[in-house]
Amino acid sequence: FQDLLVRIADRNGDLRWVNVSGKPRFDQDGRFQGYYGVGRDITRIKDADESLRESEERLRTTIEQAAVGIGLMRADGRFLEVNTRLSEILGRPVAELLDTRLDALIDAGGPSWDQMRGMRKLALENRPAAGELQLARADGSEVWASVHLSQGRDSTCGRKHMIVVVQDVSDRHKAEQALHVERERLTQAQKIARLGSWELEVASGRLWGSEVLFQILGLPPVENGMTLAQFGAAIYEGDRERFRVALDAALRNRAELSIDYRIQRADGSQRTVHCEAWVTRDAGGLPARIEGTLQDITHRVVVEQALRDSEAEVRRMN
Repeated sequence: FQDLLVRIADRNGDLRWVNVSGKPRFDQDGRFQGYYGVGRDITRIKDADESLRESEERLRTTIEQAAVGIGLMRADGRFLEVNTRLSEILGRPVAELLDTRLDALIDAGGPSWDQMRGMRKLALENRPAAGELQLARADGSEVWASVHLSQGRDSTCGRKHMIVVVQDVSDRHKAEQALHVERERLTQAQKIARLGSWELEVASGRLWGSEVLFQILGLPPVENGMTLAQFGAAIYEGDRERFRVALDAALRNRAELSIDYRIQRADGSQRTVHCEAWVTRDAGGLPARIEGTLQDITHRVVVEQALRDSEAEVRRMN
């Protein structure tokens, strides 16, 4: 016999794994006398093998139960293994996905197609790649997925493969699309009402405004915001002190700001605006943020002044 694995108890009563090999021994008359051979204590090796097996099983269980889709792909993009979550995200049975190329689930020629090919190229160059792709499900619906690709290597043969991690972000995309539509509607409504919105972060002194706010001020939009001083510089010089006093009073008295004043635009024209603002305070009661609106009321002011002038003329005539 050869490489027979047996468990024996040592002098302390602990069980040990022993690898035993032996040959039968006969006397000169051919009678069986027993065996002679060698035994090797392989307890550490067996314990290490068992630990490795348990570790691999834990890893496989973790991957299978992961909340994100995980798969292994060949260098050509065909799936070698996929977990249940990836099957659910892609809306296809595990058996169908095996040996299927990931880019076969992408509309050829679309932006996701080119993006996927670029990501795979980076991953094969051992440079992790990530992106959001639109993938086709078996029922014809589409899913937006955050896809991460990285290179792996088989420890036994050294063959390269790719590790893919996929997360369904369709709900976020829908929410972003809905938010985009609402922002477009808000912008249109603000344009119609000649109403701009703004927000001031007190600690940094940065002020962010809507597209219509900058149109009212006659300034190009600034994505990273402007300072309060820049905002104040647009106020007509004769109205700046009145605006400052009103703002200080709103901050001090925890009241809302409501004031009409004039602005001087970059092209030299003058407009009259109505400003409404309210203060949000932090846990300590200090001003943290000021949110407000700015409405161009120039036409209303002109009409009201014309009406007053007309009424005064009538009184003079009478």
